[in-house]
Amino acid sequence: MTEDELRQAHGDVWRFRAEMNGVFPTPGRDDSLVFAFTEVAEALDALMRENPVYKRNNDKEHTIERELAQCAMMLLTAVPSGFRDWDSLDTYKFVAVWTPRQIAIRVAMCLEVPSDIPYILRTIMAIGTAINLPEKLSQELDRMRDKYKPKPEPKRKMNDSEWWSDDNPVRYPQQQEGLTIADYSEGGGVE
Repeated sequence: MTEDELRQAHGDVWRFRAEMNGVFPTPGRDDSLVFAFTEVAEALDALMRENPVYKRNNDKEHTIERELAQCAMMLLTAVPSGFRDWDSLDTYKFVAVWTPRQIAIRVAMCLEVPSDIPYILRTIMAIGTAINLPEKLSQELDRMRDKYKPKPEPKRKMNDSEWWSDDNPVRYPQQQEGLTIADYSEGGGVE
């Protein structure tokens, strides 16, 4: 994962947070790091479920990639939306692929020192060695939008008592001046 991809991921997560805040509240930094830790634990759980030796429930929808993407989302949430110190950030390209266990240890260290933004960002980059983070994060944000975004209420047919209410969106054109459609006044009929 490059620094540009990291910046893009940060912006994507905070746009998601702004869009979904009413239905998917944004936690503070410390809680975001706790959520990141639970997600990396779920990645380890998914890893253990892949081992056929253990008699575990293997039909859960957890995948290592999905849980690591959710972990990265929570780590990115722990980095303030207004973070602007990208140029002085001391990141480096990881040459080895990090395992979920190694990533879990890094996430635990983020809990230890929640104010160490460079370490949090390097942890996200470590996740990027294990999965295609830009792709998986985008997929996960889309999945969560579909799951949590409120659906518009279906239109319903109006009953007779609602036709004449003030809330009825149907409006008839105003009568043109001088045009009489019918005259029902007294004496207006034929003699």
